[in-house]
Amino acid sequence: MNALNEDHKVSVNTSLVYGRRFEGKAIPVSEIYGEMQSVIVEGRVFCYERRPIRNDKALLTFGITDLKDSIKVKLFITNKEIPAMEQYIRDGAFLRIKGSIVYDFYDKEICLQKITGIMTMPNNNPIRKDHSEKKRVELHCHTKKSALDGVSDVSDLIKQAYDWGMPALAITDHAVVQALTEGYQYICSYKNKHKDSDIDKFKLILGVEGYLVDDYGNELNDKDLEGLGKDTIKHLPSSHVVILARNETGRINLYKLISESHLNYFYRKPLIPKSLLANYRDGLIIGSACCAGELYKAILAGEDKVEIKKIVDFYDYLEIQPVSNNYFMIPDEKYTNIKSEDDLRSINMEIVRLGEIYGKPVVATSDAHYLNPEDGILREVILTVKGMDEEPAPLYLRTTDEMLSEFKYLGEDKAREVVIENTNHIADLCEHISPVRPDKCPPVIKNSDETLRNVCYEKIHSLYGDMLPTIVEDRLEKELNSIIGNGYASLYAIARKLVEKSVQKGYLVGSRGSVGSSFAAFASGITEVNPLPPHYLCPKCKYSDFLSEDVAMVKGGSGYDLPDKICPVCGTPLRKDGFDIPFEIFLGFDGDKEPDIDLNFSGRIQSTIHKYTEEIFGKGNCFKAGTISSLGPKTAYGYVKKYLEIKGISKRSIEIQRLVDGFEGVKNGTGQHPGGIVILPKGENIYSFTPLQYPANDSNSYFITTHFDYHSIDHNLLKLDLLGHDDPTMLRFLNDITGVNSIDVPFNDDRVMALFKGTDVLDITPDQIGGTKVGTIGLPEFGTDFAMSMILDAKPQMFSDLVRLAGLSHGTDVWLGNAKDLIYSGITTLRSCICCRDDIMTYLIEKGIDKSTSFRIMESVRKGKGLSGQMETAMKEAGIPEWYMDSCRKIKYMFPKAHAAAYVMMACRIAYFKIYYPQAFYAAWFSIRANSLNYEKMFCGHDVLEEHLAEYRSKKYLTASESDEYTALRVAEEMYARNIEIAPIDLKMAHPSNFTIVGERVMPSFSSICGLGEKAGEMIVNELRIRPFSSISDFKKRTKCSQMVIDTLLRLGLLKDLPNPKQLSIFDFME
Repeated sequence: MNALNEDHKVSVNTSLVYGRRFEGKAIPVSEIYGEMQSVIVEGRVFCYERRPIRNDKALLTFGITDLKDSIKVKLFITNKEIPAMEQYIRDGAFLRIKGSIVYDFYDKEICLQKITGIMTMPNNNPIRKDHSEKKRVELHCHTKKSALDGVSDVSDLIKQAYDWGMPALAITDHAVVQALTEGYQYICSYKNKHKDSDIDKFKLILGVEGYLVDDYGNELNDKDLEGLGKDTIKHLPSSHVVILARNETGRINLYKLISESHLNYFYRKPLIPKSLLANYRDGLIIGSACCAGELYKAILAGEDKVEIKKIVDFYDYLEIQPVSNNYFMIPDEKYTNIKSEDDLRSINMEIVRLGEIYGKPVVATSDAHYLNPEDGILREVILTVKGMDEEPAPLYLRTTDEMLSEFKYLGEDKAREVVIENTNHIADLCEHISPVRPDKCPPVIKNSDETLRNVCYEKIHSLYGDMLPTIVEDRLEKELNSIIGNGYASLYAIARKLVEKSVQKGYLVGSRGSVGSSFAAFASGITEVNPLPPHYLCPKCKYSDFLSEDVAMVKGGSGYDLPDKICPVCGTPLRKDGFDIPFEIFLGFDGDKEPDIDLNFSGRIQSTIHKYTEEIFGKGNCFKAGTISSLGPKTAYGYVKKYLEIKGISKRSIEIQRLVDGFEGVKNGTGQHPGGIVILPKGENIYSFTPLQYPANDSNSYFITTHFDYHSIDHNLLKLDLLGHDDPTMLRFLNDITGVNSIDVPFNDDRVMALFKGTDVLDITPDQIGGTKVGTIGLPEFGTDFAMSMILDAKPQMFSDLVRLAGLSHGTDVWLGNAKDLIYSGITTLRSCICCRDDIMTYLIEKGIDKSTSFRIMESVRKGKGLSGQMETAMKEAGIPEWYMDSCRKIKYMFPKAHAAAYVMMACRIAYFKIYYPQAFYAAWFSIRANSLNYEKMFCGHDVLEEHLAEYRSKKYLTASESDEYTALRVAEEMYARNIEIAPIDLKMAHPSNFTIVGERVMPSFSSICGLGEKAGEMIVNELRIRPFSSISDFKKRTKCSQMVIDTLLRLGLLKDLPNPKQLSIFDFME
């Protein structure tokens, strides 16, 4: 088959992409049920994938959809044809394809194969346009942030409204305002990309559809409300209400309402007492909402004129919606007054009449929950799975023409008034408001500028002497000027305080992210990573060497790669340091990049560090960084499959995948960053930045979180990432049981490096540990099968190679299908491929590309945005090879070198103990890192352990818990192979949760016994401190252990020294 056209090229002026030209009518995808010869299918491409196969060929697979159904397409091509083909075959493209529908035995369903031609085509999806000369404004619109209800991205809604010519759009999600920041960012981003557009004039109206409870009922006054209590208010019936922010005061009051409803009035959903809304009404515009609003419900219930007037008086405007929104009422016996569409129209007409009587503008809204009619299937899936029986309403965003047609029964003038004039009037009342403040508000630590400078120079002089080498002084001055000049000294001061607190408690702190790129961070004690170029340094006379031939040999690597040397001045063994990391990775070339200091504290003191942060800044000034969770692919897949099952529908897997993809970003809950603390400067109002709530709306949580996802406000408020990590805990454990200070552990030990080359250094063979060919089992970063396979493929020889591997393993699409293939094919090596984000910038600068362009390319690639046309042009002009550019295009995420270096430093310290203090290493690993322990499987002999390992190794798939247990079994297997003996648990000696060393043997903890947790272990230890156990029954009574645990302990022989009640005689009870 001829690929492409006869010349094997695709001209940009032709619609032919592949094969031969063809004509004919396309068959709707939804009408394809079985095998068919020579058919034409057309539609939008999605789920495009390219899979390499043998003989320099590739398999292209993608879906084609007409929005009613989908079919998978499979096409085999040569590698040479890929670039030309991928100009046209990509997600979102529209294609006409001729081929045959055949049963695919691999996919076990029909696919479109045997392709004879592919042609481009214009978008054939129905495109709705707004032809009205004057446009309406949608004042009631939901996004994916309306949890498990809205299914449209806020950016798509804004883009559609803007393209239609609407001057504004109100976002009114259920009880939340979390889409507003995303919408505002989209408008700003669109303006940056399209300088000539007037989208900056488009008004994003900040709003919410809240749940209103009428605590004014029965003429209650303020004193009555105080007696009523929040718990009573929470159980009042709720109605919907739309609240729009008119100005900046309104924005802050809106955020106060959101916060109060989540923090103090949450009962199944966030509630807003009417009294609270009245209190914060300044700057807000209140609308009566939909059929769930109190006005609509009062009319349905036939309330008298007095009650209706009281309700109407509370609102600034009244709302009506298309009758199809409320079709569900017609067959429902609960709505006795609704028998037809005319009855629904009558209610709308009554609301219009009330507006005229009481002087309230009436607006027509869509109550849009999705963008286009065809998107309704996504919401239908969710509601059906949640148990809704009725046909979902057509809640799509409507054009002005569609709304005028809908409300023509009001008469042409009145329809125009409610659809166009009044919606624009309400929009005009609302000012252009940003949902977040534009300014930075970092906390201020008194004298932090001077303190940072003094602390840094004191440390650097202690290392490099009174007369600093030029490279050292220049780097430190450059950084301090940038840090202090941009107002970041307080950030360094805060981080330093927290690190000092941890060190005082005996725990090292590991740095994360790119903070290790900062020499000032190293100098102030925030990170151990020294970003200077590799160099020698004398700890005694302060001699340093940055320029020798040996140093030049490891340029771009690590000082720990350098050979050992003696100081030529005083004869002292030289220290080695430096990772050659540019400061610009951290703050950019202008020093204005948002700094991000992330630190790994021991998990055992993480909460202490969080509370200490609160002590520094004061209670009420520290909040957990909020997160928003969305439906994952597995959950979405379950929803779709359940929907199809309920409806009795069969769909091809590719159509199921299309539906699953539509749920990306649909909110299903909130949470908190595991270590993110947002700091509010003293004197600032948190509601000028974000509303507040509890994580996952759990009122028992100690911390309150930001309502906005923390990324939305990271340009305003400082976020400290204070995470919990096992490495500092493990090193403290090892320090305590060996007496060796981990700070003194060398990073260039040959025996440690030998772990990455084989198992000989452990005096074992691969056969003894299940065929594992390296000695890194149990080491952080390098103990997984994935990491060990990378080690075997890349063959690291020195410390900097380990840093490269750490970068590769933590990236996305950096190793597999990328660097691994390049190394295997001999195109490049581990030391010249892209491993960390820093590699890109430094390489491009070396090749002559200017610094700012190199930085932008690095940032684009590391965020998975690939290369723009301008970037590719600059790279080609600089002679960057095609393989390098292709590698950049594939990358989705990249690790910073500083982060990789910090992780490898921790890993090598722990590896040192594995070599020289093996009992301590295994005791520490099982105490700290093991996620699953089973004494009977792991510590009752080698044969028992191997039996269970064999069982796991025979399985094709392991559950998460099985995988955890398998990992622990493998570590135990290695321990046995090294002839390290297990000491049986002794009631008098074992620790509740820590493994201990008894002589040369390792004794497991009480918690290693299934069913006997740490608390039960503590009970045993505490009771033994009081007095010995006299019998098994005494043991059971005092420790509160269950009979199942007692039986386990008896079976293991751990209670053999205690008398059993059945064996006692009368003499045992005599004095």
